[in-house]
Amino acid sequence: PKSRDVVQYKQVPNRPPQVTATRFNGVSLSPDRRTDVPLRNFPVDIEVSCAGPWCGSLPARGERQIAFVEERNGRPPILRIDACPGQTFTWQGPQQVDALRTCFSNRCTPLHPRR
Repeated sequence: PKSRDVVQYKQVPNRPPQVTATRFNGVSLSPDRRTDVPLRNFPVDIEVSCAGPWCGSLPARGERQIAFVEERNGRPPILRIDACPGQTFTWQGPQQVDALRTCFSNRCTPLHPRR
């Protein structure tokens, strides 16, 4: 659009989050690798939500990821994914896991420091 043109976006009604019951295989990480807990067929709910026309999406089946889930009393943990996902990260190797373990103890340096 030209600088004097007015751009109008179609208003998209809010959609309620969609929850999918699934099962994870992997490892529950802890600050010390000796106390990691293997997970096999572990129940997790995944909640996918939208922000206007943009929506999150389920992780690809079989893709190795690091996911941050919330505990819930008496219910499976929940992984919340919205239009700007920040709870899942593509697994990039053992160095990434080691860096994450360091952050568990609050001794990490942010990749992108605040200004």
